Amino acid sequence: MAMDEHGLTRVLAGSFVLHEDEDSFSWAYSAFTSSFGSSPKVFFTNLDAAMAKAKENVWPEAIHLICVFHVWKNFYTHIHPLFISRRQGWETASKMWWNMCKKTDESEQDGFDERFNSLIQFIKDKGTVNTKMPWLHGLLAKKNQWAACYTWRYRSFGIHSTQRAEAIHSSIARFCSKTSPFLAITMNLEQMAFTHAMKSEILLWILCLKKLSNSLHCPCCLWQHKYPSS
Repeated sequence: MAMDEHGLTRVLAGSFVLHEDEDSFSWAYSAFTSSFGSSPKVFFTNLDAAMAKAKENVWPEAIHLICVFHVWKNFYTHIHPLFISRRQGWETASKMWWNMCKKTDESEQDGFDERFNSLIQFIKDKGTVNTKMPWLHGLLAKKNQWAACYTWRYRSFGIHSTQRAEAIHSSIARFCSKTSPFLAITMNLEQMAFTHAMKSEILLWILCLKKLSNSLHCPCCLWQHKYPSS
């Protein structure tokens, strides 16, 4: 999927896989390259190990970043239970993590490990158990893929998570199930793509009308520019 000039999500292609494993993802990524003639420059995943391995096999040159939303979900799942009866401690720990996650200036790379280790020590001291330390150290090892002071250098057009894809998956789930006929799913997907295209076209005309009302440009000229006569 992609984002058009109005910030709307546009579905470009999709794939059906029987298993969410390395081989299936490798096939899907290869099909993408075959269809579009190139591989993506920047690639986001949700910490799925099979996706990561497939990416290395098929798109070794692509920059692999990790969805911040999913990192946060995992942080919450692993760390929040350690502060069930210690609300202030959890608020402090989550604030420490978000501060490291969101700051975009590359100067923040200096001392990043030290600040993250301070977070680990805080969780050790204030949490109820210390069993989550290996997971935290693993997250630190992937800092180049999720912390903004490392990832901001890559052009992602403002996208830092897979939430657009998750939203599309949620929409698809309304008409897709294990018993849905393949043809019905395909037709519904085409209707979804058509609806997105119409929304974009409507926004174009709204923009044209606003410009007309401000005596800036004629919408007919914009239409002819977008759709030149044959």
